[in-house]
Amino acid sequence: MLNFHAQELATLDKLWQQDGVKISIVAGKRKMGKTTLLQEFAQDKPTVFFKASELTPRFNLLNLNRAIENAGFLGPSPNLPTIGETLTFIWRAAEKEKMLFVIDDFQHLIKVDQSLTAIITKLQMTYRTSNLLLVLSTRAPGYLTRDLVDKKSLLGSATKIILKPLDFFDSCKLFKTRTLELLVLIYAVFGGMPHTLEYMDEDRNIKENIIEHYLQPESSLHELAHNILRDEFPEIAKYVSVLIALAQHKLRRKEITEYIDAPTDIANHMTQLLTSDLVERFTIFRQGDGRFTAHFIKLPFLNFFFRYIPFFYNDIFQHNISHPLNEILADLRIYRDFIFKKICLEWCKRQSGTEGLPMLINSVQIAKDLNYNTANETPFDFALLSRLDTKVFCKCIWRERLVDLATLKALLKADLTDKKDAPPYYLLFANDDFKADCKRYAHDNPYVRLITLPMMFAEFGPKPY
Repeated sequence: MLNFHAQELATLDKLWQQDGVKISIVAGKRKMGKTTLLQEFAQDKPTVFFKASELTPRFNLLNLNRAIENAGFLGPSPNLPTIGETLTFIWRAAEKEKMLFVIDDFQHLIKVDQSLTAIITKLQMTYRTSNLLLVLSTRAPGYLTRDLVDKKSLLGSATKIILKPLDFFDSCKLFKTRTLELLVLIYAVFGGMPHTLEYMDEDRNIKENIIEHYLQPESSLHELAHNILRDEFPEIAKYVSVLIALAQHKLRRKEITEYIDAPTDIANHMTQLLTSDLVERFTIFRQGDGRFTAHFIKLPFLNFFFRYIPFFYNDIFQHNISHPLNEILADLRIYRDFIFKKICLEWCKRQSGTEGLPMLINSVQIAKDLNYNTANETPFDFALLSRLDTKVFCKCIWRERLVDLATLKALLKADLTDKKDAPPYYLLFANDDFKADCKRYAHDNPYVRLITLPMMFAEFGPKPY
């Protein structure tokens, strides 16, 4: 297993080293790597690994008994009549032998039996001499906060581990290629989830991978995109429409409502998408138009899917792929430039509070034209603000030629306010390199820094073989 989740493994190992009953809740979207993480952690430990399912309690009880028998160290299955009694058997066994008990997809059990959290709480209080680490794996942090943890139960104080999407730099660890433009395109098309990134076949180019995994009617990525929403919401139609609007860079709620022709305001849907961690919220700055709040899709995979695929379902299911393919390829360069800006922001977040960026990022403000339309460029793409009112203006340039001094001087005109409480800093990002005059200017001005994609990759990407 690639070391995507070293910190999470260390947290679990620290719990394992402690005596008594410990509970951890591992949460994240489907296909984010929860099961793989727990299988890796359980390798050298006496473990009962039970994967719950969307079946009736009877069948889950049957599979729990089989998990006990398959563990090997607890003897034959107890075949007790209820899940509560079977859990009691495990707690009693842990009084004699230290063990790990994993319930994967715990949300399926809770949906059919709300009393399970109370049962686990009672067991934890009753069998205080048990030596057990209980790990409950569940999809969707939104579900976790809304339904799983009752603040009055002992689960409310469980150690919580949230698996976040992979950023560009971790995503690169999955691939042998060190061609940076290709890695950016891979991240743009499949990025954010280990599972979706594994669809990328390095023996084929991006065009062939898009045809194979997005433009075939039987593509499992179509179902995955909608299942991610089904994990969060009982009815997904309007949420799908909102995500399509966001992928088309509709910023204001009014724009989104008009775009999807919604009969009512979609404020509640935006709030739910934010709570479910499918979108992130930024303050948008537009010269002469003040500031307003807008949302962006977090996962590049979902961004790519909802930007293109819903418009071409009929073509795809009739195997007429030439039109959608041409439309996607014609737009892919612009979409790549947008994702490059996201990568630059990811680098800034990694650098926050270090020598590379000696300030703690308190908020991010996005320029209005951080979108797919590059015709109307603003002086900056995004601004980082610290609690001490330090501002860092950032511009991200993807060009086939070296970036010149004129581009840097345009960035130096950026400002958010007439206040001059603290002098601003400037970061200019480029996919390749800068001209000599640009480098000389930056060398002579300590408030200016030039950063290239190869520099970012060398810092945080996978190390050479």
